[in-house]
Amino acid sequence: MKKEEIKSKIEGFHGAMHAYRDLLSKSRDAMVRIVRNGQQIEEMRSNLNRKLGALSKYIKKLGHNPYSSDIGGGPYPIYETALSNDILQRRGPCIDMALQDLDYIIGKLENMSEVEFDDIFSLRKHVETRNVGENTDSKEIASNTHKQYWYFIASGLLGWIKDNKIISGIIVTVIGGLILSLII
Repeated sequence: MKKEEIKSKIEGFHGAMHAYRDLLSKSRDAMVRIVRNGQQIEEMRSNLNRKLGALSKYIKKLGHNPYSSDIGGGPYPIYETALSNDILQRRGPCIDMALQDLDYIIGKLENMSEVEFDDIFSLRKHVETRNVGENTDSKEIASNTHKQYWYFIASGLLGWIKDNKIISGIIVTVIGGLILSLII
């Protein structure tokens, strides 16, 4: 697709996200529960999820691909959370963060030439030529990986350790014993 087509679709997605946020605000009660417009909200969410699926390739490459977290857990991707059936206290801030990221993407597209756009989404640029048997530097891969991905892995591991205290204690004891036997 051309830059202007993508920009137009992302602007449409941005407007639909605004309308979704406004409908959610009008449909809740003081206890932050949806009490009105349930069917309309489900239809909007379904349509927005389809649009997100079609645009996610462009959103991820052009935007910040933001994650969020709160006391209840995380990190979690804001676009998916904003369009999920999660609690409103989590969805609302995620919708706002998604709108901010979409504003950033629209601004980037407005100031990007067609050539720059084509370079970002060109397959030739992303194909690497390597000699047979050449290794990929693991430090290079790790440095190019999103920091929050590693946070996600670490928090998942810590959550598993917290949930499985006995098994993790046994694993630590076995590994500690092996290290001690190697030292002595």
